[in-house]
Amino acid sequence: EVLPRVAEISKGENCLLGIAVQSNYKTITAACQATGHLIIAETPIDINLAKQLNILISDMGFPPEKIVMHHATGALGYGIEYTYSIMERTRLAALEGDKMIS
Repeated sequence: EVLPRVAEISKGENCLLGIAVQSNYKTITAACQATGHLIIAETPIDINLAKQLNILISDMGFPPEKIVMHHATGALGYGIEYTYSIMERTRLAALEGDKMIS
């Protein structure tokens, strides 16, 4: 309820708003799209979940280049090596031209 109002008040400022997750991405995406802001898409540290959320957001007509990905890293729970490997896979997918990652 607060974020759509914040988006409206800050219209024209090109803010980075979020955090959009699976349960609230529709509301935040609509607010960002109507006001020209960028969106933060957060998923657990899984490249497939990140791509899925990016696809859901872009299917609403939101430009993929205005999506900022944020992995909810949990190095203590997953291990630092696993966390690093997922970040590296994400970087390589973007460099290879994956449109939903880059």
